[in-house]
Amino acid sequence: MDMEHQIQDHENRIRKLEESDIRQQIQLANIEKSQAEIKVMINETSKEQTKNMNDIMDKQQNIMNDTMDKQQNTMNEMLNKIVDTFTDGEKNNHEERFYEKKQFWGFIMALVAIASSVITYFLK
Repeated sequence: MDMEHQIQDHENRIRKLEESDIRQQIQLANIEKSQAEIKVMINETSKEQTKNMNDIMDKQQNIMNDTMDKQQNTMNEMLNKIVDTFTDGEKNNHEERFYEKKQFWGFIMALVAIASSVITYFLK
């Protein structure tokens, strides 16, 4: 009986080892499944972050382009105002010079008329 008892005990230990092995295999399968789920989650998160970063970069680029366009427009407006100021100043100077010339020649004509009247008066 002693031999039977040892055989029975040995079979029980083998069964327990087999059950333990099965539990470990199940736990290992669960761990592998969890790792696969974590990898999928990390990939999805990475894709979302990449998309968000691209969206942010696009928005920043658009803001920079808008700002640069506004600055360029402002500079163009300032340049146009400066050019208009100089151009208007030259036109005004031309008009003033022309007006001054008219006055000058009018004054000369008046002097000539007066001088000719005086000369005519004295020569008669």
